[in-house]
Amino acid sequence: ARDGPAPTRMSRLGTLLLLVLALAAAAFLWLVAPRWKSTREEEANRSTVLSLDPGAIRGIRVTTGNDGFDLTLKENGWWIGPKPKDIASPQEVAKLLNAAANLQVFDRIRAEDLRGAHALDDYGLENPRSQIDFTGDGKATLYFGKDAVADGRIYVRRADSRDVYVVS
Repeated sequence: ARDGPAPTRMSRLGTLLLLVLALAAAAFLWLVAPRWKSTREEEANRSTVLSLDPGAIRGIRVTTGNDGFDLTLKENGWWIGPKPKDIASPQEVAKLLNAAANLQVFDRIRAEDLRGAHALDDYGLENPRSQIDFTGDGKATLYFGKDAVADGRIYVRRADSRDVYVVS
């Protein structure tokens, strides 16, 4: 005599259903989950405007209106000018690169929240008069718009996005 309930056997349909669910979960984890950004990752991406590695930058172009100048990294340091004419201060270039890499966001207006054809123009970013281009492993461009309402703040936008940021 046996004590307790009789052992149950899983049907083939139940086994097949469990296998399909396991494969679906594995496919989800492999295909979808890596592309999903967590709230923490979104917040980290939002805290700075550019993801810039100062050590990878080899050239900087600053343009204001029709005027502009270049900073170019050569083997013997940073050079300034439309054509490299003079040596630039390495400390000042380092300050510029660190400021750009750590440019903190105080507010962000997403592109889908901008209304109307002239929405970027309201912030001075449709045809910005000032911009800075960083070249190195890739290229990053930052456009500068109008002064924001808060003291010492300005509207900026990356070239690869229509999102507007308020920065110091």
